[in-house]
Amino acid sequence: MIDNDSGRYREANLVYYWQILRKRMGTVATITGVLIATVFVGTLAMTEYFSSTATIEIAPKAPMILPVEDASELVSIKTNDERHAYYATQYRILRSRTLILKTIDDLREDHGIHDFDEADDPVENFRKALEIRPEGDTDLVHITFVYPDPAKAALFANSLAEAYMHSNLERAREDSELARTRLMEQKQLYNARRASAETEVHEFIYSNGLLGVDDERTAIQEGEKKLQNQLATAQTERLLVQSDVERLKTLYKGNDWLGLANHIAQQDERLARGIAKLQDLRQDRKQALTTRRESHPEVLALDEQIQGQEELLRNQLQEYISGREAKLSLLRNRETDVRDEIQLVSKDLEALNLQFLELQSKRAKVEKLDDFYKTLDQRLAQIEIVNDIRANNVHFVDRAWEDPDPVKPNMLTNLPIALLVGLMAGVALAFLQEYLDSTIKSRDDIEQDVGIPFLGAVPLVPPEEMASIPSEFERNLYVHGRPRSPTTEGLRSIRTNILFRSKDKPLRRLLVTSAAPQEGKSFISSNLAAVIAMTGTRVLLIDCDLRRPTQHKLFCRPNDVGITSVLDGKMTIAEATWDTPIPNLDLLVAGPHPENPAELLGSEKFIKLLDSITGYDMIVIDSPPVTAVADPLILSRMVDGVVMAVRSNQTEKNQVIHCRSRLTEMNANILGAIVNRLDVRKSGYGYYYYYDYNSVYYADPAEERDAS
Repeated sequence: MIDNDSGRYREANLVYYWQILRKRMGTVATITGVLIATVFVGTLAMTEYFSSTATIEIAPKAPMILPVEDASELVSIKTNDERHAYYATQYRILRSRTLILKTIDDLREDHGIHDFDEADDPVENFRKALEIRPEGDTDLVHITFVYPDPAKAALFANSLAEAYMHSNLERAREDSELARTRLMEQKQLYNARRASAETEVHEFIYSNGLLGVDDERTAIQEGEKKLQNQLATAQTERLLVQSDVERLKTLYKGNDWLGLANHIAQQDERLARGIAKLQDLRQDRKQALTTRRESHPEVLALDEQIQGQEELLRNQLQEYISGREAKLSLLRNRETDVRDEIQLVSKDLEALNLQFLELQSKRAKVEKLDDFYKTLDQRLAQIEIVNDIRANNVHFVDRAWEDPDPVKPNMLTNLPIALLVGLMAGVALAFLQEYLDSTIKSRDDIEQDVGIPFLGAVPLVPPEEMASIPSEFERNLYVHGRPRSPTTEGLRSIRTNILFRSKDKPLRRLLVTSAAPQEGKSFISSNLAAVIAMTGTRVLLIDCDLRRPTQHKLFCRPNDVGITSVLDGKMTIAEATWDTPIPNLDLLVAGPHPENPAELLGSEKFIKLLDSITGYDMIVIDSPPVTAVADPLILSRMVDGVVMAVRSNQTEKNQVIHCRSRLTEMNANILGAIVNRLDVRKSGYGYYYYYDYNSVYYADPAEERDAS
């Protein structure tokens, strides 16, 4: 049964990448070594170049010789953005074609240097050796020139700086002259505009009779202010009288009118006399009641007098309130008259103000034009002074000098770079090779890509170790000659995995095949059978690769008789079977080559032959490769399990997948695959650990004796 765990994914971690690099270390080392050697030889053969640097200061504005106010606005840099733009422009000017051509002409005329004359593009050749480098946030700029001649390198850097300084000064003078011309034109223009505006002001004053407009406007404003004060006074007095009238009316309508009369009597003598008389009458009545009754004529007469006096007082109080109302009416009329008078004055003032504002606007225009004219005249004078004593805003800080030490080629720089690039290229090529390598290399390739279980790996036996074994038989049956080797332990682990996968059903017939020839299936068959036999299990190894039999060579036996002889009826199985030096392991070789091996293996005779074999716990069958012939497909239906041998780093995944597909079509029980000839020191961390662990655990007996 195929155990295809398609949901698993290979974890791409650092250990996995290290496994790839360790495996492809030769590629990385080769690429790195070749590149370092190439760079070393190339560096030695290269022409030496020398660097020379001139440092100049580019100030944001030219220094002013005289303290002229505001003159700096013409050339100053006001914001950071403007500053950056200014310096970026200067760097472009330093690399401009015009400036470089001027420098080349100066070198030719002043120093007789014609190094750039034969070039197709002298400017581009000059630029290739030129570097303009500003220093941080300072005003310093480094002009570096790299050339095979150190003296010329210094000369070229200084010449470019001098040409730039001269060009900058000339450009500033041209700009100043242009500004002077523009200012003269603007001065004449503003002078004409100023004269026209002054004429317009005079005409407006005479045509509108505004000669004394300032005094007249002031007088009207003063009169309006007085009327406003009168209106405020009238409003205040009217509000006080209005409030008093409303309070008197309210109290008069109430029950306490007599109290109101007493309060007003303090200001009105008539009311005071009436209240005094009323009090006397009430006192007389009170006195009369001490000796007489309420119905007595004298008391009744006093009551009538008291009532008449109260009515008289109420009438007098009403007259007082009416007088206050009359005063309120007069105050209201007065307030209205003042308002009307203010409105008339305001209209006159408004009309006058309109004319005054228009006059002020015209006067302001004249003043503005006059200010512009004076400013232009001042700027013009400043520019004329600056032109006479102009200073350059660019000057040398350090002139370039001849440096005797070359800057390139630099061996100390090139070799580390070559090492780094070589390592990067080697690593990239190693991963590319790994990506393009479609052979079986690891357990993940078997389980994830092919889709069958991984039974184990058989480590590659080093050739020197194999050559150290004197006996050919022990070299072929390696597990017999080296029972404690990592290879033997690997086969023991495979044996355990095979038995574990068939624990539900006894495994009596085991077929060992491969996808392609030269995979080592015969070595796997013989040594796996030997390992199984070492556990005490009786094992029969049958060589069913009838076309290219191998087992008789591995066991150093003749191939005169074998399974084909038994199928032909020439002898029995017991007669054809060989004993081996390995206990519990017998061998049945292929025998003479038949005419049609596939028909022979698929015949009823062969099936009956397998069924008739007794006395063995397991039969291990060595068959041909699946992709070569149909023999293993036929045999796969007669066995309990099939094991595929896969050679590490040689067998293509597609071949193994095709082999699995063909066996699956035959309903074969594929137990899994064995990775053969695995170089455990290159193929992965897990295998290396396994190899190292078993190398220590199964130490050589002689070494154990020495240690004890």
